[in-house]
Amino acid sequence: MNKGILLIILLLSSITIILVFVNQNKTIIEEIESSNIILFYSEYCGHCNNVKEYIEENRIEDKVSFKMIDSNENPDLLFEKATLCGLDFQTVGVPFLFDGKSCLMGDKNIIEFFNSKLK
Repeated sequence: MNKGILLIILLLSSITIILVFVNQNKTIIEEIESSNIILFYSEYCGHCNNVKEYIEENRIEDKVSFKMIDSNENPDLLFEKATLCGLDFQTVGVPFLFDGKSCLMGDKNIIEFFNSKLK
């Protein structure tokens, strides 16, 4: 009987942990989705680093609401947004920006986009 109770406690604990994990991920995804502008980047991408430097030097995060997402941690979301723009996922690279209706790739295009938001 003690083994049965222990098994039930273990099962309930496992279910609780899974539900907490799923809820946290759902909250993160909802937060990302609620932002109209999403900038996908990679830590080891030179063009991405150009954009990140521009953002830091010009304090863009204080002036424009957007989310920065590591494309290596969220490739499905990147490909989902690219598909909305009619892009083939095999041709999508970073940096990649989705503004809710259109997609931009490349550091120069993305920096120009942020410049236009400052005017």
